[in-house]
Amino acid sequence: MTREAGPSGRMENKTGPPWAGQRGTVYKGDSTMLKHTRRHTLYVAVLAALVAAVVLLGVGATTARADFALTGTQHLDVTTNHGNGTLHDFSTADILAGGYVGQANVYDNALLRVDRPSGSAVGTAEVNGAGQIAVFSGSVGQLTAINTSTVTISGGSVSQMTTHQTSFVDISGGSVYGLNVMHQSCVLISGGSVYNWLYVSGNGRMIIRGGSVSPILYVNDYSSVVISGGSVSGLSTSYTSSITLYGYDFQTTGGLSLVGDKVLGTGMLTGKWYDGTPWATTISGNASGIQVVVPEPATLSLLVLGLVGLVKSRRRLR
Repeated sequence: MTREAGPSGRMENKTGPPWAGQRGTVYKGDSTMLKHTRRHTLYVAVLAALVAAVVLLGVGATTARADFALTGTQHLDVTTNHGNGTLHDFSTADILAGGYVGQANVYDNALLRVDRPSGSAVGTAEVNGAGQIAVFSGSVGQLTAINTSTVTISGGSVSQMTTHQTSFVDISGGSVYGLNVMHQSCVLISGGSVYNWLYVSGNGRMIIRGGSVSPILYVNDYSSVVISGGSVSGLSTSYTSSITLYGYDFQTTGGLSLVGDKVLGTGMLTGKWYDGTPWATTISGNASGIQVVVPEPATLSLLVLGLVGLVKSRRRLR
């Protein structure tokens, strides 16, 4: 750095690069070097942008490949992550160890089997038409059954399930966090558990022969429930719905009373199923729609089998 008189007569600092002359003069070679430096920086920026674009395109391609659609009699073993999966016609898919489908849609007569040993297998699933979903293990987030579809749950877990129209659900194991039974659909519970909330409404039907229902079972809007086994912690019914319990040695406590086969009031109802298992349930809402029946064991078996057979006759066994 040097000092010299400027236009105003004052002394000013003159600064140049280390290779400049004593008075800060910029030589021709220095200007050329500066141009090369700027050009190199521009090349680097353009190259970085191109690399980023290629990476983004690669991610998009990976996502697209992660989706699948099956038709005809195609089959797929799902062992990796997929964003969306659709099954049509008579196609089948098995979600196995390491497999996951974010959104699964099962149509026509297709079948989706969920058999992942542990962890999340399906985020959201909808089964429509005469499609079927069978859950053996692993977890399913939200499951919706529509039309004449069928869902069987023998293991694993389902966070939330809603049934519509004339769909059928068979729960023999596993667990369901919340269950909505609506629109003439039917649910058979012979094992497993429903442990947070359970509503039957809009002409829905339910048969409980086993398993555990820990929330209060709410029955409304012309719906009906038949109970002949298992454990149900609480019952509540409206004027237009009915709950029928098959057993013997019925006893009432609190404000509950038995008038013939009618259960009146609210309180605790106890009894025994036909296999001798004692049970107790709390009735918190009762609009005279609860009754108890003590039929012959053979009559009970025929009744339950008949109700189940009417619905299960639609199922396609695989």
